[in-house]
Amino acid sequence: MSTRNKTGVALFLQSLCLGLLLAGLFAALYFFLIRPQIGAVCVDKTVPVISAMIEGDHPLSHYQKKGDALFTVACIAMLLGAFVFGYRVVLKSILTSYFSETSSPWNLAIFRVVFFGFILLTFKKANVLWYSQLPSELIIPPFGWGHILTYLPINPEIANLACTIFVIACFCALVGFGTRYAIWTAALSGMYVLGIPQFYGKVNHYHQWIWFMMILAVSRCADVLSLDSVRRGFRMADRGEKLGAPADSVGYALPLRFVWLLMGVAYFFPGLWKVIRSQWHWAFSDNLKYQMYSKWFELSGWTPAFRIDQHPVLYKLSGCGTLVFELTFIVMVLFPFLRPFAFVGGLAFHNLTNMFMRISFMHMQICYVSLLDWSKIGAWLGKVLYKQDLIVLFDGNCTICRRTIATFQRFDILGRVCYINALDTPKLKELQLTWIEPAALMRDMHAVAGRKTWKGYECYRTLALRIPILWPLWPLMWFWPVAVVGRMIYRKVADARACSIRKAVPVSTAGGSAINTAWVKVIGTSLIVVNVLFGVSRISDAWPFACYPTFDRMVMEPKSETLLMTGVKGEVEEKLDLGPLKNKFTPTRFRGMIRSILHGKDKARREVQLKAAFGLLADAGVDVTQYSKIRFYKVFRSTVPEEYNHPPLSSSLIFEYDVKDL
Repeated sequence: MSTRNKTGVALFLQSLCLGLLLAGLFAALYFFLIRPQIGAVCVDKTVPVISAMIEGDHPLSHYQKKGDALFTVACIAMLLGAFVFGYRVVLKSILTSYFSETSSPWNLAIFRVVFFGFILLTFKKANVLWYSQLPSELIIPPFGWGHILTYLPINPEIANLACTIFVIACFCALVGFGTRYAIWTAALSGMYVLGIPQFYGKVNHYHQWIWFMMILAVSRCADVLSLDSVRRGFRMADRGEKLGAPADSVGYALPLRFVWLLMGVAYFFPGLWKVIRSQWHWAFSDNLKYQMYSKWFELSGWTPAFRIDQHPVLYKLSGCGTLVFELTFIVMVLFPFLRPFAFVGGLAFHNLTNMFMRISFMHMQICYVSLLDWSKIGAWLGKVLYKQDLIVLFDGNCTICRRTIATFQRFDILGRVCYINALDTPKLKELQLTWIEPAALMRDMHAVAGRKTWKGYECYRTLALRIPILWPLWPLMWFWPVAVVGRMIYRKVADARACSIRKAVPVSTAGGSAINTAWVKVIGTSLIVVNVLFGVSRISDAWPFACYPTFDRMVMEPKSETLLMTGVKGEVEEKLDLGPLKNKFTPTRFRGMIRSILHGKDKARREVQLKAAFGLLADAGVDVTQYSKIRFYKVFRSTVPEEYNHPPLSSSLIFEYDVKDL
C-alpha cells in the first residue's frame, strides 16, 4: 500500500472514531437525560418557554418520535462533520480524481442511444392524450405549478402536436441527427408532454429523463454512433486530417459523472429520510411487511409467487439492505473499483422491489448502462469473435475513400479493424504487405487477414462483419440481387473516383481539439444543487425536480384508505365497479388521485372533483342512468391478503348527490 493510501486510511479511521465517539456521547446524553424528560416538558408542559412553542396536545409517543428524529439528525450531522473535517484532504483528492477521469466516446454515445431508444419504446402517446382531455376539475397541481397551470393550455390538440415534436426529437437524438438541437427540443417538449399525467394527483418519478436530456444536450454524446459524427468525419476527410474515432477525453467522462451523481441524489434522500423519520424501526419492524400489503392492495389483490411477508427475517434484512443501498450508492460511484457493486446492487434492488411490490423503476434501471465501460466490453468481444485484426487498405488521396473509412471508424466499437493508407509505404513494410500490387491497391479497396485478401465489394462485405451496426445487413450482402447490384455500384463509383482525388492531401495530420466542458459543469452542478434542495425539503410531489419517493412513513397496521362509490336504485344500494377508471389511470395514479381528493381541505372543491370522477366512470361505459343517487364513502379496509373479502374496518359518507344533477 502506498504512503498516500496509508495516510488516507489512517485519516478515515480517525474521522470514523471521532464521529462515533461524539455520536456515542450524545446518545448517552439523549437516552439517559433528555428522552426521559420529554413527557414532563412536552406533555405536562413544565417548562413555560418550550410550552409556548408547542402547538396543540399530543400523546407522549408523538413527542418521543419527534425527539428521536432530531436525535438521528444530530448523530448523522456529527458523523458527517467528523468525516469531512478529518478526511477533507483525501476527500478533495477523491473528487478531483472523479471529475478528471477520462472516458471513451463510445460510453457516452451508447448511453445516448439506449436512453432515447428506451424512451421511444415506452412512451405512450395515447396515454398522454387521454390525460389531456380529462376535466380541469381533476387537476391537482404538483408543487410550484399552481399558477402555471392556470395559464398553461392542456387539450388533446396541443398535446398531440407536442407529442409529435417530442417523438421526432427523441428519434433524431437516437440516430444523432442535429443531436444537440434535437435533445434540447426533446427536453423542453418533454417537460410539457411527460408532465401532463403528473398534473392529476399523483407524481410518478421519471424526472431523470429531463435531467439527463439536459446534460446530454450540452455534451459531445454524438461524436460516434450518429449521423452527425458521419458528417464530422466527412469534414475531417476533406481537410486531410488524421482519420480515426475520437480519443478518450474528460469531455466524454464528465457528463456520465454527473448522471451518476444525480442517480445517487435520487437514492440518497429517500434513504436519509427513512433513517431520520423512522430510525432503525423502518427496517427492523413489521413496517416493510405492511408497506408491501398496502401495495398489493393497490394492485387489486396481486401477491408475489414467493410470500416474503411470511418470513420476518427476510423482509427485515431486505429493509436493512434497502437503507444501505440508498445511502451508499452515491459513495460507490465515486470509486472505480466500487462501481461494479453499485451496478449489481442497483439492479438487484430494483428487480427485487419489482418482484415483491411490482415497482420496477425500469426507467431508472435503463440508466445503469452508463456505469459500464462499453469500449472495454467492445474490445473484449472483438477479441473473442475475431482472433486477428482485419487490415483495410485504402487510397489516402481519394476523398471518397477517406470519407468511407471515416464513416466506418465511427461505428467500429469492436476495434478489430486496422485502417491503413495504401500510400504509406513504411507502414506497409512494417505490416509485411508489400506483396500486394500497388496498382491493385489504387484501383480497389482491400481487406487483408493473414494471407487472405478481399477487394472491392467483397472487401465491404467482409468489413461489415466487423461492424456490429452492419450485422443485420451482412447476410443480405451475399444474396441476389443485393450482391449483383452492390458490385455494379461499387465498380461504377470506384472507376469514376478519379475526379475526387486530391493531390496535395497529407497522409495524416494531427487533428482534434480539447472538448469544452464548461456548459456540462454548469448544467450538471445546477441540476445537483436544485435536486439536493428538493431532497432536503422532502418535496416529492413536484415536477421536473423532486425528492424521489421516500416511503419513510411507518405503517403501523395493515389498513388502507380508499374510495367507495355506490349507486342507489330504489331501496337498494349497489357498489359501483371502479376497475375501468383504475385501469385507465393505472392503479398507482388512480390511488394517488383519490387520496389527494380525499385529503383536500376545500370541501366544495372536493365535491366538484368527486362529481368529475363519477363523470369519467360514466364515460367509461358504466350505465349510471339506472341510479337515482350516487354516494361517496371514505373507507378503511384491511390490506392483509387473506382479509380482502372481510367487511370494511370503517366507512363514512362524505358526499351524496342526485344523478339528475350531473
